[in-house]
Amino acid sequence: LLDNSRVGPTSLRLWDATGSLTVSVGVVVSSQEKAIRDSVAVLSDFFVGEGTLGETLTRVANLAVACVGPAEMAGITMLVDSRVRTAVFTSAESPEIDSAQYETGEGPCLDAFRHQRVYRIDSTAEERRWPVFSALAASHGIVSTLSLPLVARQEGVGALNLYARRAQQRRPPDRSAASL
Repeated sequence: LLDNSRVGPTSLRLWDATGSLTVSVGVVVSSQEKAIRDSVAVLSDFFVGEGTLGETLTRVANLAVACVGPAEMAGITMLVDSRVRTAVFTSAESPEIDSAQYETGEGPCLDAFRHQRVYRIDSTAEERRWPVFSALAASHGIVSTLSLPLVARQEGVGALNLYARRAQQRRPPDRSAASL
């Protein structure tokens, strides 16, 4: 269940059978910090005990799309039954696009998960770090992506992946982070 006590300036605490769990998400777009704080406040009012973890994560994904323009869809990459996959998504296209990463073992979402860093693709047509993923994303009309690590207890537990059909504004990443 969610507890309204704050862990940091924009954080909340999740409680499960094993105790407290704080999940952090890196944020790149500083102009939307207020929207993210407001979303975290909304989430803090959501009682997980009345919903499943999947429902809660789906809500996180939907709020991320609503707060981080130009994102149009999101997926959450995490371990499920000892396999990395898109466990939660706002559009059926998200796991289709992510499949390129899981088949090759390479992609921004996997790297955000592994290295607990933010990865951004400004143009899938020009991206060279993850060619198979970028080509598949571009074939779905995705122009830019943002992959944010999900961290709990200082361990990577997944990645929040945001997809846009238009380019992100080109500006230096903000070093601030919001905690969910």
